[in-house]
Amino acid sequence: MLANWYVVTLPYGEEYVFHEADVGHIPLDSYNRSEGPWATPVELVPYMDDPTISEIEKVEGYGARMSEGEFDSSDWAVFETRKEAWGHLERNFGVEEPRDFK
Repeated sequence: MLANWYVVTLPYGEEYVFHEADVGHIPLDSYNRSEGPWATPVELVPYMDDPTISEIEKVEGYGARMSEGEFDSSDWAVFETRKEAWGHLERNFGVEEPRDFK
């Protein structure tokens, strides 16, 4: 799905958090103005495995994960194009894009 995401850089890699429904607005200027690491914003704590972040930015992209649902805990991966997102699902999970998907 095309949406806005927070890309959070942690000591072990990146995490993607769905912006609109999950956490809403986070004032990025306060985090990216000075050198990190910083404590994870309170809005992101439920989604992060590590209490410190070194960078956070907001991006638009296509999110993909194996299953969907409110209680799903699988990680999101975010891509610039829908084709890249489906390619990720196909390579990692054997899920093919439906022919009638628009």
